[in-house]
Order: sequence, then C-alpha cells, then structure tokens
Amino acid sequence: MSVVAKGLVEIYEIDNGKKTKVYEGNNIITKGFGYSLANLFSEQEDQEVGNFQIGYFQIGTCAVGYEPYTASTSFFQVSSGLTKAQYGSNLDAEVKTLSSLTSTRFVTFSSVSLATPSAMVAIYNSRLTNGLSRSNRYTLHIEKNMAIGVSATEFGLFIKNPNVNYKIDKPILAAYKKLNKPLVKGSDNEILIQWTISVVDISEN
Repeated sequence: MSVVAKGLVEIYEIDNGKKTKVYEGNNIITKGFGYSLANLFSEQEDQEVGNFQIGYFQIGTCAVGYEPYTASTSFFQVSSGLTKAQYGSNLDAEVKTLSSLTSTRFVTFSSVSLATPSAMVAIYNSRLTNGLSRSNRYTLHIEKNMAIGVSATEFGLFIKNPNVNYKIDKPILAAYKKLNKPLVKGSDNEILIQWTISVVDISEN
C-alpha cells in the first residue's frame, strides 16, 4: 500500500448568527504527519491510538516560507504562534502550554527534539467528524472571546503525542495553512475552520 495525505481548509465567519464562508483552499501536509504514521505502524509497545490523532491547533500572525512538494515542508512549527495571553480568557476551549516535537532533519525515529513550550488549543472529540472513507474533519472554533484583535495569517494542526517515550503530550505539526490575506478576529464575531484531512491509497488508482 502506498498512501498520500491531503487536506482542505474551509473558513467561516459567524456574525450576528449569520454564517458566511470567507475562504476555501488546500493545506500543506508536513513531515510530522509521516513521522506519526511511521510510529503508529511500528512495533512499539503500549501505543494508544488516541496519541496519533489530531489533538491541538495553533493560530499564528506570520507565515512559514516553503515550496510545496519539496523537502522544505520539513518544518515543525508555525512561524509566529499566539501566546496564551493572546488567545484570551473566559474561554470554553482549553489552552495548554506544551513542548512540541521538532527536528533539524527528518530521518529516523530518534532525530526529534523538543521545541520551546508554546500555547496550543485543545481539539475535543466532539469537534471531530468521521466523513468519507479515510477522511476526518476537524472543526476549529475561534470563539467570541478568543484572539480578539489578532490578524491571523497561519494555522497549524498538531497530532497529540506520537512518540511513546513521552507520557505527557508532546505534539507534532501535521498540517499547515497560511493565508495571503489576514483573517481579522473582532470582539463580536466567531470563526469556524473546517479542516478535512484525507489519506489516499494511490496504489488503488
């Protein structure tokens, strides 16, 4: 079996109860996705499948420079993620400070290290929709009190904890989206991002 992953990002703004689609486009699947798949299918002991699911997202205000379908997709962090304070207070979502997995290269299981701790928003199972075969849709809810005044230009999806050596979550960047036009979060609106990740077996074609 030979598989490839791809993703689609749909962004909606909710203002006064009205939901309007403001963006639709593809994402970049980063090397962390492949790293996680490799670990999932390895013969490691005590693996919990939940550790290999998307568990967190980040919002950023800059963008990673990359060329699609080249080795430059070997980046493991968003360019300029929000701090915990920038995400705001009185939120329904849980914002955690976690050290993600990173690497200067993508070669072996042992080549990763830990990045400086950063703020991440937890994605709960209720925000996951199993769609078509081999596809999952994740709903990122930027609620009314979250990221007020932020001009968002990048988003990252992180797999929960794909290295069994860590008992506390050490996520890894699996998918990344940058926007050419900033998405400005006001104090009265909400933003929903529906992010669909599909795994395709190209050997079936």
